[in-house]
Amino acid sequence: MNWKNFLFIILFISSCVSKGDQDIYGLYTPVNYVNTFDTIQLKQGGIYERRIFDRDNNLAFSMKGKWERKGQIITFKNFFLNLDRDIKKFSELLTDTSGTIDVQYDVRNDIVVFCAGYYEEQNCYEKLNEIE
Repeated sequence: MNWKNFLFIILFISSCVSKGDQDIYGLYTPVNYVNTFDTIQLKQGGIYERRIFDRDNNLAFSMKGKWERKGQIITFKNFFLNLDRDIKKFSELLTDTSGTIDVQYDVRNDIVVFCAGYYEEQNCYEKLNEIE
């Protein structure tokens, strides 16, 4: 085996390694939401903080919950499923935080992404990259 093939194999294998907790800590924001702006911050110790703003940028919801990672799956406990509905008009939606949800995260163009909707590629969140 020549060195080019060896280098290719090493690079390929290293690209397939899943991210660890350290790599998924951070702030996530929704992709293409219209009625709400949502932030989910994954912190060390299995804690997440959540803030949801209505379409007028008023804070409508704030909470802390627990999360854990197993492989490519993140489990959120006491999770509010934000489907980008009008929470200003239907504020009662914000009271449903008793659910647990499993989401599979992926890395796309060096950005960690997960989707929490009922259908594939809906209600997705992207990690904001840290500014160096």
